[in-house]
Parts: sequence; C-alpha cells; structure tokens
Amino acid sequence: MAGKPQLSANDIQKGLAALGFEQLPQKSTSHTQWIHKSFRGKFRKVTVDAHHEPFSNDLVSSMYAQAGLTKREFYAMCSKGGIKAAKRDPIKWLKSLAGK
Repeated sequence: MAGKPQLSANDIQKGLAALGFEQLPQKSTSHTQWIHKSFRGKFRKVTVDAHHEPFSNDLVSSMYAQAGLTKREFYAMCSKGGIKAAKRDPIKWLKSLAGK
C-alpha cells in the first residue's frame, strides 16, 4: 500500500464505531462483524479479519466497499483525527470530506 499508512484492526474498529456501526457478538473466530442499519440509506455489514494484519490492498478495498465509503474516507476514518471528528458529528465529518 504505497503512500498509505498500514491500518490496524483496532483503528478500523474504532473508526467504524465512531460512524455508528455496532459490533455483532463475536463467535469463536477472529472475524468481527460490524453493522449499521441505515448508513447512507442502506444496511451495511463490514467484516474485519484481525489475524490478517497488516491488511492487503484487496482486503482494505473489500472493507471500505462493505462500509459504503470511498478509499479516502476509509483511511481518514481510521486516523486519530478522523475518529475524533466522526465521534462528534459523523454526518458533518463525511460532508467535509466530500467537499475536499
């Protein structure tokens, strides 16, 4: 992932939680599933497979597509500043990214 920071499962999970995704109860697996009942007008379910860290481009692409985010939004969401801004007001934060 040239030019992009490595993402940890923890950063991704914090970012999803900040956007209002909820973690489903975990079964006996390293996969965590996060749902949002109406993110951008659709039901969304994101699978984060923690034991595949650092994540490949294909896995990151799959996660941001599942979340209904662009690559840019996904990486911004996983940053410390993005997590804080999304916790305060997720809609305003997404709109600010769209304007850039």
